[in-house]
Amino acid sequence: MGSIGSVNNISDLAFTGPSDSSYLAATRHIPPEPPIEDQVQIASIPSAAQVEQLQSTNPSTFQQVVADAIGQLRTAEAQSTDPGEVAVLSGQAASFERMEDS
Repeated sequence: MGSIGSVNNISDLAFTGPSDSSYLAATRHIPPEPPIEDQVQIASIPSAAQVEQLQSTNPSTFQQVVADAIGQLRTAEAQSTDPGEVAVLSGQAASFERMEDS
């Protein structure tokens, strides 16, 4: 039967990864959460498919839902400080505006 070695020579094992501690810290970096005022909640805005279905089944509700969605998206857009988020919100608001005009 072979010998596996003892715990005494564990210090002889070589570390194969980078030894620079800043490397290890960088790999664990998690970006901070944005401030609460930048965390815009748009979960109540319906999907385009839901709105399109309303257009044919209940036109008056469709108009109200679209107007509300546009208002919420434009408000969120104005409150956001993240340029990427602003672009997404603006694009979604524009989509709802096109639905409103059709």
